[in-house]
Amino acid sequence: MSQEPLVGIIEDDEDNRDVFRTVLEYRGYRVVEAADGPAGLELVRDEPPDLLLLDLHLPGLDGWSILDALRATPATRALPVIIVTAIVHPAGPGRAAAAGCCRYLTKPLLPADLLREIEACLSARSVNLPRALPADPASTRDPPPASRSD
Repeated sequence: MSQEPLVGIIEDDEDNRDVFRTVLEYRGYRVVEAADGPAGLELVRDEPPDLLLLDLHLPGLDGWSILDALRATPATRALPVIIVTAIVHPAGPGRAAAAGCCRYLTKPLLPADLLREIEACLSARSVNLPRALPADPASTRDPPPASRSD
C-alpha cells in the first residue's frame, strides 16, 4: 500500500492555511505546514514533501529566499513548488519559472483550481495521487476561496 503524497504549506495567513489544509486532506493528501519562513524552511529540510505550496510574503524569511535555499540544497533542489501569493507582479511568473517552480498562482483562487494545479505538478513527477473520493452532493460545492491577505 502506497502512502499518500505529502504537501507542505508555508503560509502566514491562518485562514489560507486552514482552507488549503481542509481541501487537501479532504482529497486524501497528507499535509505539513508552517506559518513563517524560518519554520517553513526547517519543516521542508526535516521531511521534504512531495510538493510545496509557498507564499512569498512571510515573516522572518520571504518565499524567494526560501526557494533559493531549497534550490541550493541537493535534497530539495528538484522539489516541486507552487507559488501561491497575493503579490501580482509582472515579473513574478517568469522569476518562478526560472527558479523551477511548477506554477505561480495568485490569491484568491478556487480550491478546485488549486487541486488541479497540484495534481498536474505531481503527475509530472509520477507521484501516486490520492484515489478520487466518491461523489456526493456536498462535494460538488467548492469551499470559499482563500482570503486575499498574505
